[in-house]
Amino acid sequence: MNGRLSNPAAPARDSALDALRILACLLVVANHTLGYALNTGAPGAELFYCLLFSLCKTGVTLFVMVSGILLLDREDGFRKTGRRILRVLVPLLAVSALLAWKDEGLAGLAPLRFLASFLRDPRRAPYWYLYALIGFYLLLPFLQKMTRGFRLADYAAFSGLFLLLPCALDILRVFCGLELSGAFSLSVLPRFVTVAVCGAFAARLPARRNGIALSLLLFLLGWFGSFASFYFPFLSSGSISYALDSWDLLPAVLMAGSLVCLFRASGVGGGLGERGKRALRELSGMTFGVYLLHPVFEHRVFLLPFVQAVYAHSVCLGVALFALTLVLVCAAVSFLLRRIPVVREYL
Repeated sequence: MNGRLSNPAAPARDSALDALRILACLLVVANHTLGYALNTGAPGAELFYCLLFSLCKTGVTLFVMVSGILLLDREDGFRKTGRRILRVLVPLLAVSALLAWKDEGLAGLAPLRFLASFLRDPRRAPYWYLYALIGFYLLLPFLQKMTRGFRLADYAAFSGLFLLLPCALDILRVFCGLELSGAFSLSVLPRFVTVAVCGAFAARLPARRNGIALSLLLFLLGWFGSFASFYFPFLSSGSISYALDSWDLLPAVLMAGSLVCLFRASGVGGGLGERGKRALRELSGMTFGVYLLHPVFEHRVFLLPFVQAVYAHSVCLGVALFALTLVLVCAAVSFLLRRIPVVREYL
């Protein structure tokens, strides 16, 4: 059959996916530290912020796509699904308890009070992703059955129906003033699921000689579109618009999908050798710990004297140093915690 329509081979785990997870982690942390660039009103800070913020929106999108690439081709039973959920829920409960104690003292650990707080909202805003990941794992066995016989044409149709259609409606809502009720969103499949399927689709696209150039062009188009949605309103109104600020909208998905194609087509990590691949896999394994811990250490790292000194000299350099230092601190803590066998199972 035609390669575009046939049942595509599932991509094996490789160094490119480990590299994508590391990049996604860096982008997520940078996304959460960029806000410090706007606090000084330094000249050009808004341009710097919008350029990098629009790029960093792909961090969560990449995480979701990598999950789709690694998991959709498997056949997991509900027991394994339960283990996956525990591997997210236990660390989430642990760090939530730590932050409850930090924010409220021992009173924050009172069982009923802690449970009510945990069910009401994530203890820190970035942890919304872990709540969503638990929901994704609940759906995973059904998604695996659904996509088992997918051809490339099925992946393309699924992505178009459940991603492009809602994104088009968002654009109409923002730019044309179309009013949509909150109930209307119930008719659209959760985009966490759709983005995961899009990741599996991007990883299964056949490698072509002009694929790298096309992927790079699509990435740049997505980046420009995301940047324009933030910065162009600032030029006219003096304030940055967040109307299209979401990881699951078309620009972020286009950029992330292009990165999947670029990393896999370029053979990232192919020349590392076995020792290098193991090191890359270990770094990739620490990304969950970095994601989990960076809200805990964020403000303390920002207040470090050398970070403050660079930040006072140059906002752009200061924010870059802040993000890098935060990643290194959290990676070091994650590395040490992963030396503990029981902890490593969850981190």
